[in-house]
Amino acid sequence: MRSDTGFQRSDQYFKRSSRASDTSSAYSGSDMMQSSIDDPGENPDIDLSGLMESMVDSDDEDGYAESTDSLPLRDTVRECLEKDPTFRTEDDIETLLEFMQHFRAFSNMTLATRRSLCAVMVFAVVEKAGTIVMKNGEELDSWSVILNGDVEITFPDNTTKHLQMGDSFGIKPTMQKLYHHGVMQTLVDDCQFVCIAQSDYYRILHQGEENTKKHEEKGQVVMLTEHRELDGGNRKGNIVIRGTPERLMQHLMEDHSAVDPTYGEDFLLTSRTFLDNPIILANKLLQWFEEPVLRPKVTLLVLLWVNNHFNDFETDPAMCEFLEHFEKLLERERMEGQHRLLNIACAAKARKRAVTLTRGTREEILHFSILGGLERGHGIFITKVEKNSKAYEAGLKRGDQILEVNGNNFSHISHNRALEILRGTTHLSITVKSNLHEFKSLLQESEKTTPRKMKPDFIGPPKQRLSAPDLEQSVPVITSNIKDKKEKKDKGFMFTNKPKLKKALMKMNIIPNKTLGSMIYYLCHFSESNSNINHSDESLYTNSKPSRKSSTSSSSSSNTVGMCNHLSASNPDLSSLGFAIDNLTTDFPEHVVKVYRADQSFKYLLIHKETTAKEVVMLALQEFGVTESSCNFSLCEVTVENDKLVKQKRLPEQLQNLPDRLNLNARYYLKNNMSTETLVPDELMGELIKESQINILQLNTAEVASQLTLEDFKVFREIEPTEYIDDLFNLKSKYGCPALDKFAELVNKEMFWVVTEICSELNLVKRMKLIKHFIKIAKHCKDCKNFNSMFAIISGLGHGSVSRLRNTWERLPTKYCKMFDDLQALMDPSRNMAKYRNLIISDHVQAPMLPFFPVVKKDLTFIELGNDTMVDGLINFEKLRMIAKEIRHICNMSSAKYDVSTMFLGTSTMYSSSSLVSGVATLKRTKIRRGSTVPNPKKMYEEAQMVRRVKSYLSNINVIIDEDELKVLSNTCEVPGMYYKIRLFG
Repeated sequence: MRSDTGFQRSDQYFKRSSRASDTSSAYSGSDMMQSSIDDPGENPDIDLSGLMESMVDSDDEDGYAESTDSLPLRDTVRECLEKDPTFRTEDDIETLLEFMQHFRAFSNMTLATRRSLCAVMVFAVVEKAGTIVMKNGEELDSWSVILNGDVEITFPDNTTKHLQMGDSFGIKPTMQKLYHHGVMQTLVDDCQFVCIAQSDYYRILHQGEENTKKHEEKGQVVMLTEHRELDGGNRKGNIVIRGTPERLMQHLMEDHSAVDPTYGEDFLLTSRTFLDNPIILANKLLQWFEEPVLRPKVTLLVLLWVNNHFNDFETDPAMCEFLEHFEKLLERERMEGQHRLLNIACAAKARKRAVTLTRGTREEILHFSILGGLERGHGIFITKVEKNSKAYEAGLKRGDQILEVNGNNFSHISHNRALEILRGTTHLSITVKSNLHEFKSLLQESEKTTPRKMKPDFIGPPKQRLSAPDLEQSVPVITSNIKDKKEKKDKGFMFTNKPKLKKALMKMNIIPNKTLGSMIYYLCHFSESNSNINHSDESLYTNSKPSRKSSTSSSSSSNTVGMCNHLSASNPDLSSLGFAIDNLTTDFPEHVVKVYRADQSFKYLLIHKETTAKEVVMLALQEFGVTESSCNFSLCEVTVENDKLVKQKRLPEQLQNLPDRLNLNARYYLKNNMSTETLVPDELMGELIKESQINILQLNTAEVASQLTLEDFKVFREIEPTEYIDDLFNLKSKYGCPALDKFAELVNKEMFWVVTEICSELNLVKRMKLIKHFIKIAKHCKDCKNFNSMFAIISGLGHGSVSRLRNTWERLPTKYCKMFDDLQALMDPSRNMAKYRNLIISDHVQAPMLPFFPVVKKDLTFIELGNDTMVDGLINFEKLRMIAKEIRHICNMSSAKYDVSTMFLGTSTMYSSSSLVSGVATLKRTKIRRGSTVPNPKKMYEEAQMVRRVKSYLSNINVIIDEDELKVLSNTCEVPGMYYKIRLFG
């Protein structure tokens, strides 16, 4: 292809990004992001209605950074392409390599071949549509790939062929002269190509064949490897690119080269695409374990499997049996360090599971037995489940800790009481979590105090519960070690005598993910010497900082909520217990309650979450100046329902968590127990009902974006890596894709939420305010790095039922029109979403973040469809390796938790946080306390109330997904043709 036929090399260089783009497209012209918000002096916001805006809709609302411009973005792919090939660095080639993997032209090429092509490719641009690129009969001198745009080839017989992004044309891998057939011309502006000279193309493709080696068994090719050199030759070795399932499994036990360090991790994630059942690999591992030379590698692989994909085990009874068998093998070989690591990994990765069991009568046996109880200093554990029983099929397994049954907390319950609850009903809703570490501890203590081994009976009819000896016939009650156990805990954690810290620690885990990963890394490098591991493993535990995400005690496992599902290096937990403790020990209480008296006077009281109702009464009496005895008073919760029904409830004196349990239509009152006076008069009922009726225009836009982000992030970080594989290859696994399906639904839900709110508002001015409100929420979502919600909201504003409301849009201030255009520009689908991709790879955007899910799914689908799964009868592991790498990249986006103090991207946020946020959080604002050492209770209460209102609104949003219904609502807002009449006569 010749440059005089329409291609021209661009000499323009753009601002560069420090990190490589994985799929960004290159394009001509500057795509530097413009300011998302106009300068304060331009286009002043004029309310056309003539009405004053509320504070929450004001441009001056707290946290709305009007002066913050959009971050400048750089097109890294284009920069790399525009460099002279001789000046490209290894990082440049890596950037182009990740970008090119999504194009069909490079499918089924090995990584080394693609890398070599990226090193020599030349960039070319045709700016105008209709330009002739190739003439009929023109001699070909290169192989070219379309990066952007479309071209059409017209053949002499007037037939045509259409080529688009990702297609290739030009010479074949030969040095013979070839000629182009037909006339090629561009169909759109800004068509972009990469060209590889014929000599380079021929050399690279043939060199790739020379670097490959075929491995044969009994005359059949079973594996294909390729020699690669990376980092300028500093890393080199052979890497597997194709193989049979058996040979790929065998390679797990072989030494992996420096160019393929993640083979084991990639295999464990993707092998489900070609192995019918994971038990096939599990059985192989048991066989290999019997060979002493392979034992360390087998142990490391099992630890890695449990650590990365524990859902493969906890949803499959056969895999649970494999783990138990493997534990016995570790005990047999006295590999105590590895055994302890396995138990800790299982406890850290386990998550809560809901199991439902039904019986025809209460006399029917439940087919599982339990052990433990408060008298033993442990929780309630399942010790045996009969195979093929209802309990077995429902998913109960040995080592499960029962956390809750029919709403009854099993964390601190006696064995007798647990049996009574289990036997007392025909319908059981059981919440369990695997906790092998504590289960083993319980068994060991039982063995020390049990004179002989007794077979535990299955839970029988309820009539047996009347006999105390029968209830505990399997094992005796242990009471002597409870005190010692408590003393040991107090010795290990000197600060747990404080009630507040103790409760917080009960909700945290023991081993942080980074520590767990370090342990596995330690095994990887030193597992050849079992004695060294067993001697030094104690230091691995005692020196590690406790974490929120593992559990080795009954209390912690029973209170852990929202377990992180990625404990591997692809998704580490960056929190540590030390950080949480520092933040928990504050000088002032972090919560406020508003307490009324019967005369409707009130006081704001600063309290802790653990403050009881009795203590609030005493504080209130002090604040109100009442000198009577606190025994004559109580704290009452008064609620007004929509039918003006008043419910008055006297709260238990020891009730805690008072700030969070109060509904919006309720108040706390200090009640004199000796008086019968009415706490809420009739004229105040309407005020309380109104408090619970929330309109989005009353809500702070930054708060809405923050809470929306936190709620969506809880779903995103719950996605298991295996869910992406199951969804991509349509696999029917036992675990399925629960979190992935839920996250995928969020885009449509939030888009239709926007459309529903706007089209349901008949008032023109309020409708304009709603559009303005949603634009600001979208901007805040971008600043929170919640790109999924940002795109959903912008899509909702661009929906046909909203975009047609021209009278409404005309009243939108120019500043917000500009802001909307800037946000919408990030959604530009051309150049493979280049602007969005450049944004998420920039240095300004770091984990945590919420990616735009349709792009995530598109990238994975592109790799899957663009590369053959089978090549010459062998598994294309090169393709699976690319998919695994992409999934690790996605999981890294949730590798850190949201910290409210740094939640907003590039803005001076109004928030600070007393802890890392992984789920629902109460946001606290630093602005309140600046310049003063004493908190302002009123402002704290108002902000906490705003958080509650936002949460209440988001949990009850109304969404209409019927397009016809939305169209009717839109036409009701603005009758078709009304805009033309208004413009003509108004």
